[in-house]
This record gives sequence, structure tokens and C-alpha cells, in this order.
Amino acid sequence: MQTNRHIPRILAPALAAALLFTGCFGRGGASSGSSDPMSGSSSGGADYAAGGTGMSVTAKVIAADPFEGEDGFGQTDVTVTAVVLDQEGRIAACTIDTAQLQLPFTEGGGLGFTEATQYPTKREMGTGYGLKEASSIGKEWYEQVDAFCAYVVGKTPEQVAGIAAPGGTPADPDLASGCTIDVSQYLEGVLMACENAVVLGGQPGDRLALGIVSSAEGTAATAEQSGSARSLITCAAVTVDEEGRITSARLDEVETGFSLGYDGIVTPPSGVTSKYAQGAGYTGGMMDGADLTMDAVLNDTMGSETAADAALNEDRMAGRSGSTDSTMSDHAGDLAADAASGLTEEGEGAGETATAPHPMGVGDWHTQADAFARWLRGRTVEDIRELQLDEEGRPTDADVLTGTAMSVRNFVKAVTKACENASVSVN
Repeated sequence: MQTNRHIPRILAPALAAALLFTGCFGRGGASSGSSDPMSGSSSGGADYAAGGTGMSVTAKVIAADPFEGEDGFGQTDVTVTAVVLDQEGRIAACTIDTAQLQLPFTEGGGLGFTEATQYPTKREMGTGYGLKEASSIGKEWYEQVDAFCAYVVGKTPEQVAGIAAPGGTPADPDLASGCTIDVSQYLEGVLMACENAVVLGGQPGDRLALGIVSSAEGTAATAEQSGSARSLITCAAVTVDEEGRITSARLDEVETGFSLGYDGIVTPPSGVTSKYAQGAGYTGGMMDGADLTMDAVLNDTMGSETAADAALNEDRMAGRSGSTDSTMSDHAGDLAADAASGLTEEGEGAGETATAPHPMGVGDWHTQADAFARWLRGRTVEDIRELQLDEEGRPTDADVLTGTAMSVRNFVKAVTKACENASVSVN
């Protein structure tokens, strides 16, 4: 388990206010009720898509300056939750994983990582995460999360909502026997995933799995110019049938940027929202085939240099951390409408019409992500590996290009990993 000895000295006063929920899919059903992103509940009453596949993505960022010879860092934690609902609206399958990217920075604004650095998820770390030694029940992180996922299977979202006691610990002794960690964020993720579930073709008997790929890049600070660092986390949830064909897929991505001063000061983004949740507000800055420079992305995420400096000055005494909450978007409803409009598994049909020219291709980021998710249906991992991409990661296949003209390289990696993970059922 990753630890940072200087977090308590620098970040502790600000942690409670800084580690906030930041982004997720929107509702996939037809309910007109507005949603509260902090609770995952709908003020208009629950309306869950029976037989739907749902995914929620939440993120938080923290940062610390170098301190007494120890490196500083910028850290992004992204928790991904996927569910499949049965025909009665009960949870038929659930899986959870967390990507944790900690980017180290030296006192002179240098980078303590390279683009080749690997960032395994908590589930991928297995026993290497190190929770078992500190656990009162002798269980590793993935074992406790699997126990939580197994516990919610067969329950309705309403039944799941009350399983945590004050403080986030499991209230039911049956769950507490296999999971003693704070489950509040996982509970929130499950409720959100249920709320935005969309009927795409997945069945309760299919295997549900996640694939998460992470990468980072950056430039060191100099006496003349600030440095920057950026992390990218691509998430895929798939259901796979007995023949190994994808029956449904959900895709999202989280991108965060940190500014580095030559004096060692680390400035985190003021907020983080997944690309899907941003909807039409996301206009570029992809790591593969990027339309914007890194500086442009940082300005878009953090505001102008003047604003960043102002935030830096305000935060000096409070610690190096920052995040804001974001409202839920409703783009999953578009995906549900497309799924019901006669589209074939190959992504062709009456509903597959190219939109007006767009800076990134044929539509907003979430529209193109949904189009690629539709193309995935009916295909195997071998089919996905054989997809031809150009130098910028864009598909060369005309059928795919009909709805997706942006880079899908990271989608391919994430979906491939998800299909491989589906070879072993979580619960």
C-alpha cells in the first residue's frame, strides 16, 4: 500500500475539505428527476433500467510540495464501479477497481517519473497493495472489495443504500465479516452506476469486468518557465457472453493536470470531471492525437496563470490539495436512445448519422465514445486487437469512422484488459 510520510504534516488540515467527488456518468433511464451527485439519488424517484449496464467514475486529487528532502507529488485517485441489473432492477453483477496515480516531483520542479512508469490498479496490485497486514480480518483490499460486491448482488439499489453505518463501515455483520474498510465511496459508486444503467444488450448471465489503463507525462520547471504534469486514466466496463463476445460496453476517461513551480510549489487542478460527464464542454487535449498543447489543457483545467497563482497563494497555509465537485450530466440517455434506434452490432443503422463538423471529429467526446462502445458489441477481444489504427490512434476502418474519428488507442487497451479480466468472474 502506497504511503507518504509527509502527508500528515502538510495535507492533514485540508484533507476533509479537499477530497471531494468529482465526476460520473449521467442518468441512462427516462426519469425526469434531477440527480444529486453527492448522494447518487434522484429527487424525482428511482427509475432504474432493468437489464441495463451501468458505470460510475469518481475522482479526487491531492498534492504536496517537497518537504525536508522528501519529494512532493500530485496524486489522482479514480474509482470505477460497474453493475449489471436484472429484469427486476436488482443488481446481478458488480465489480470495482481504483487507479491511483502518484506523480513525484523534486524540489526544483523536476519530475520523479517517466512516461514509461507503470501504474497498476489496486486490484492489479493484489497482495502487493499491503492492506492485509493492517486488516483486522486479515483481508487484502481486493478481497474486501470483492466481499462488498458479492454482498450487493441480488439487492435493489434501495436496499443497498442503507448498508453503511456512520463513518462508512459496514452495518451488517455478514458484510463486516469480509469487509471492514470504509465502503461509503463504493456504496456511492454502486448507486450511481445503477442510476445511469442503460439497456445495451448485456445479460445477467454475462461476465462483467473492468479495464483501466493509466499513463502520465510532463515537463520539468525551469527558472524561466513553470513545469507541468498530466495523468490520463481510461476506463472500460464490458459484459461478455459465453462465446467471449462483448454484449455491452461503457467508456470514460479522466484527465488531470498539475502545475510545477521552480521553487517546488505544486498546484493541483481546481476540479476534476470525467470527459463523459463534461459532455459538449470537453473540446480536446487528448494524450493521443491531442488537439491542444499541454499548456492549453492545464489552462483549461486550472484557469489562467494569474488565477493559478492566486489559488496557490490562498492555499499556501492550507496545504497542497484541491478538488471540487461537479454536477452529473445526462449523456447516458443519448446512449440509451441510440441503443433503441435500430443500430446494428456493427454500429450501422438509421441512427448512425454523422453530425456537423467538430474540432475532434464527428461529434462531442461522449458521443464518439458511445459510438465506439456500440461498435464493440458482438466483437471478441481478438477482433478488437485486430482493429487498425493510424499513427494518431484513430480508426482506419470506415465503419468505425462513421461515429468515432478521435483516437481510440487507450479505449482499445482498456477494453482488451477488461475482456481479459472477464475470463474470471468477480462474483
